[in-house]
Amino acid sequence: MDARERPARLLDRRTRVADVLGNGHRRRELPSVVLARTTDRVGAAIDLLQLHGISQMPVSEEPDGDAIEAVVGSVTEKGLLDRTYRDPSVVQRTVGEVMDKPLPTIDAPDSLDAAFTLLSGGAPALVVVAQGRAAAVVTKLDLLEFLAHRGSRD
Repeated sequence: MDARERPARLLDRRTRVADVLGNGHRRRELPSVVLARTTDRVGAAIDLLQLHGISQMPVSEEPDGDAIEAVVGSVTEKGLLDRTYRDPSVVQRTVGEVMDKPLPTIDAPDSLDAAFTLLSGGAPALVVVAQGRAAAVVTKLDLLEFLAHRGSRD
């Protein structure tokens, strides 16, 4: 196969965001979506990030808030590190006081091109929506791993 052909196959226009979720490329099982609550303490949100080995998560203001309307913000390890380094007392504040804007959303049947455009445009991650609910979070690393594993199967 000519090396110039490989990128076109990796970015097949029929590939959907849902294909990344169903790829089985993740090394460990995670809950479909790890959410922080606006009422959680920042220290507890940091513990969740560490426990699940993730670097960002959506924030909901409802106890069982995986409905996409309930997602009101996000926290990232970068943002929390910046705030906590400057003011260590931040760990005692609520997530709702320090959260960032919500992560961009993308529908599970949307094209991989759409996810790539959002992620390469600066989004730290995307909330994948299926049937009106936050179904997963997809990161740049998830997309990269998907492409790497897909390429090794071809």
